[in-house]
Amino acid sequence: LAAQSPQAVTRAAATITQADVRRRIMLIADDSMKGRDTPSPELEMTARYIASEMQKWDKVVKASGAKVD
Repeated sequence: LAAQSPQAVTRAAATITQADVRRRIMLIADDSMKGRDTPSPELEMTARYIASEMQKWDKVVKASGAKVD
């Protein structure tokens, strides 16, 4: 974030909605994850979900041409 302008950070933050955050938290907190014991298949499933979301965000950032350290 240090390499990004304050305007770029403000624009990025504006794309985060309450509904989106809620959806992601509810998915991770859902009973289908069975508490995510360590180790467990559910913990691995949650880790894969988070990794997948981060890969999507990385593609968006790269497509925008933003510099990220």
